[in-house]
Amino acid sequence: MQIKELMQRIEITDIICDVCGLSTCNGSYSCEYVAIEHLWGYNSSKDGVKTECDICESCFAKVQDFIVNTLKGKVREISFN
Repeated sequence: MQIKELMQRIEITDIICDVCGLSTCNGSYSCEYVAIEHLWGYNSSKDGVKTECDICESCFAKVQDFIVNTLKGKVREISFN
């Protein structure tokens, strides 16, 4: 016996950069972007707030440059090649 139900599903079809507003996908369902997601914890000034941001590769290069050269911070990269 076959039991059938009409199922709805949501698929992500594109990811838009939150900095420049351009697509991070190249048309073959391959998207290259950095996803930042954080749920702020207890005693934080943003306690209970979830922060999310998707950044394309081009904009991330600018963010990385700002972190390293302006703020004198670090961005860690690990190569898997």
